Amino acid sequence: IGIMNDVRVLSLLKRSGIFKTLSLEAENDSAQTFLLLSDDVLTVNALITLLECKFYCRDVCLSCKECRKVLSGNKVDVVEINPDGERVAVEDMRKNVVNDAYVAAVESGKKIYVVRNFSELNQQNQNVLLKTLEEPPENVVILLTSRSTEGILPTVLSRVNKFIVPPRSIDELKRLLSFFGVEAGDEITRYAAGNLTLAKKIAEDETFLVKIQTLVDVFSSVKSSADVVKYINDKFFTDNDINELLFITERILRDLLYLKADLEDNVASTAFKGAYADLLDELDENAIAAMMEEVNIAERKIAANCNNINVVDCLLLKLAEEKAKCKK
Repeated sequence: IGIMNDVRVLSLLKRSGIFKTLSLEAENDSAQTFLLLSDDVLTVNALITLLECKFYCRDVCLSCKECRKVLSGNKVDVVEINPDGERVAVEDMRKNVVNDAYVAAVESGKKIYVVRNFSELNQQNQNVLLKTLEEPPENVVILLTSRSTEGILPTVLSRVNKFIVPPRSIDELKRLLSFFGVEAGDEITRYAAGNLTLAKKIAEDETFLVKIQTLVDVFSSVKSSADVVKYINDKFFTDNDINELLFITERILRDLLYLKADLEDNVASTAFKGAYADLLDELDENAIAAMMEEVNIAERKIAANCNNINVVDCLLLKLAEEKAKCKK
């Protein structure tokens, strides 16, 4: 969790609307199960820390004895089941949460269990927690995190208080990044769309802008299915994270739609507006929408462990097909 326990970070996020909502819920004795939904892992980690403090310090002062225990990881009644988001064996979930929840807290007050990446747990593991989530023992709080509700059983979702963590503002992102010693301008913060984890990753990647330019060049060069062949086993696609390339592709397509609609203020990568010229001429709105759907399909294929090169080939073939349709 590291720097997300930095008091500067926590103090800033303590003033956010989402934490004010979480804080009010924490004061409700019947609200003992929380599910925080976001793929912004850094922000979620900080909010979990703030929530832990809230259950031991009403004001979340971040300086009292109880808050300091939480921040240092020395609060014995805060039980981290999988701090790095790793998967948990069913028997460990039963032993360390379900059964342990009925053991009295070592210190006075609440006993808190934190399970991260909950959607990554298998159905058996989720089912083990059902009754505990529905009727937690007295003074027990269960905090869950997940990138989305996909993969979480409906029976679980009906038993927890769900909170979608909204994106951070550009000004917030810049301030938070500065605490990491990372300086980022509007270009990076716009591209991250309010996601601190993503903004930090982008700002620290000196090749990120090169990746955008390369993808724009590739997409512009593909005129027909014959052009796709040259990219089979291309080092650019084999040496880079395919999920990141799909993310950049989605952002490029979104920018194209904004430009088609004369919404230039919404464009994420303003530096590349000129480079988009060929694609804007070759693709209409329907073609761009079809390509965005193809990106969604590609992401599902990658999640299902399909071959990366096959995914890239399908994406580029779809691009050639949509360009051909527009030309007709």
